[in-house]
Amino acid sequence: MPNFSNSIIYKINGNGLCYIGSTTEPIKKRLRRHLQYIKDRRYCSSSKVLSDPNHTIELIEKVQCENNSELTDREYYWYSNIPNCNDVSPKQQPYNQYEKYIKNNEVQRQKYLERTRKYRAAKKDDWANKEHLAEYNRQYREANREKNNETKRKWREAKKAEHSSHARLGA
Repeated sequence: MPNFSNSIIYKINGNGLCYIGSTTEPIKKRLRRHLQYIKDRRYCSSSKVLSDPNHTIELIEKVQCENNSELTDREYYWYSNIPNCNDVSPKQQPYNQYEKYIKNNEVQRQKYLERTRKYRAAKKDDWANKEHLAEYNRQYREANREKNNETKRKWREAKKAEHSSHARLGA
């Protein structure tokens, strides 16, 4: 998870427009990611501004917040108070849905880990007992002997036919 205690609000100027953004990364690293999105031809709401080769980026504000929602609220404040900004409002982006997804995903992850722990605890004795595994494998081989022999026979015939067809082609 990002550390929101050292977040920043930044502004990119270019083509008579500006783009307001927020990040928890260093500002230069965030600018490189904007430029990489454009290079990779992925959608980036800052692309009109960054198409100016003389674009500039500046720090507007350092923000200490608890989560992405608070950071987005602060970004929206600047977006609302500076003219000629982003085509897309920060409030239109699904940040809150993303946070809900992350929280739900974490709940699902914890449930999965708990199920895995219970399963492993139940099977621990079986896995540790090599004699038990050897007996299980022996019973499986006996129960499926004819099926396994038939599979092996078909495989050998297929290889034999493949070999003979290669031999004819080479002759």
